Amino acid sequence: MSSQQLSSLGRTIVDALVRADLVTLAGPADTAAKAIADEVDAYQKAAAKLGADAERLADDHLRQLRAGSAGIDRHRVVQMIRTKLAEERGLPV
Repeated sequence: MSSQQLSSLGRTIVDALVRADLVTLAGPADTAAKAIADEVDAYQKAAAKLGADAERLADDHLRQLRAGSAGIDRHRVVQMIRTKLAEERGLPV
């Protein structure tokens, strides 16, 4: 997601929350929008790293099981590792 898209998303979320009277801002809306955009960006980076780590660990695991891995579904192994890593790192799945 581009920085422009993240900024737009942040502004949209802040505007929606304010319009619905779910939040009262103590500062400028732009500051809140930037904070939301920064959090989404950080989450996306963490999720991408988690995905890459899960792929690498799955490959390592399947390589170790090479002889008996004929019936193992690689996608399922990656999903299980991704879920476990997300849990360990405190990321929502």
